[in-house]
Amino acid sequence: MADTILKAEHLTKTFISGKKTLTAVDDVSFELKQGECLGIVGESGSGKSTIAKMLTHLESITDGKVILKGKDITNIKGKELREIYRDIQMVFQMPMESFDPRCTLGDGIGESLRNMGISR
Repeated sequence: MADTILKAEHLTKTFISGKKTLTAVDDVSFELKQGECLGIVGESGSGKSTIAKMLTHLESITDGKVILKGKDITNIKGKELREIYRDIQMVFQMPMESFDPRCTLGDGIGESLRNMGISR
């Protein structure tokens, strides 16, 4: 039986603007086991990007939890959060916008590694 690498339990995200609330993600759960690939599919505006942002801490979680390699990472912050980025990262839909055109690709990738304390 394969080990569970990533588990989302009852993820919910509600945005509040003034008196209006919008539930972008409502009670989403899934598991990703070692060796598996996971695709999150849905219509435009269905919450796919919001789920990915919650998993990577780019968006806060209103309710539910995220477990990465057996560790609950839902509420971690600071140094602990930086350490999990060795195991989970966001790949943006427009990769060309993710890199500085004034730097080489190697410099851009190297910057991320240096930020994690990984030397040459």
